[in-house]
Amino acid sequence: MLRNIKQIPVWIAVLVMIACIPVGVALGNHRALSRVEAGVTECFEEVSGLAYQRVDIIEHRLLVLCKRNIPADPTTGMLEQAIEASRRANSPHGMAQADLSLASAAESVLEPLYAVASSQDGKLATGVMDDFASVGKILSRTANTYNNSLQTVWDVYDRLPMKWLLGNIPEAYK
Repeated sequence: MLRNIKQIPVWIAVLVMIACIPVGVALGNHRALSRVEAGVTECFEEVSGLAYQRVDIIEHRLLVLCKRNIPADPTTGMLEQAIEASRRANSPHGMAQADLSLASAAESVLEPLYAVASSQDGKLATGVMDDFASVGKILSRTANTYNNSLQTVWDVYDRLPMKWLLGNIPEAYK
C-alpha cells in the first residue's frame, strides 16, 4: 500500500490536501458550534415551557372568570387576542413580546373584573395573578440563563473562521 501511495503524483497529493483542509475546518466549526448550541436548545425549551405555562394560567383561569363576569367587556376580547398571539409565537423574541402583551392584557382586565365580581371571584383573580407573577419570575431567571448561554454561542460563532457555512444562530429572548 505504501508503494501505491508513493506512486501518486505530487500535484494530486497537493490537491487532496488543499481539499481536505477547508473540509476539516468547516467540520470543526460545525462541531464547536453544535456543542455550545446544545445547552441553548435545552434552555430555550425551559423558557418556552414557562411561557406557555403563563398562557395556560391566564387562559384556563383568568379568562374563565372574565367570561363569567364581564363577557361583553372589551378587555376580555383584548385578553383573548393576547392569548392567541402568545400561542402563535414561536421565536424567542416573538414569545417575549407576546408575554408582555399578555401581562398587559391581564392587568387591564382586572379593574373591570373586580368591579363586578363576587368576593370569591375577586380572590380567585388575585390568586391567578399571583401564580402568573410567580411563574413570570421563574421565566425571567430562566430567560436570563438562556440569554447568557446564547452569548457564549455568539462568542464562539464570532471566533469561527468559516461561520458563513454554518447558517443562522438562535436569537435572544428579550
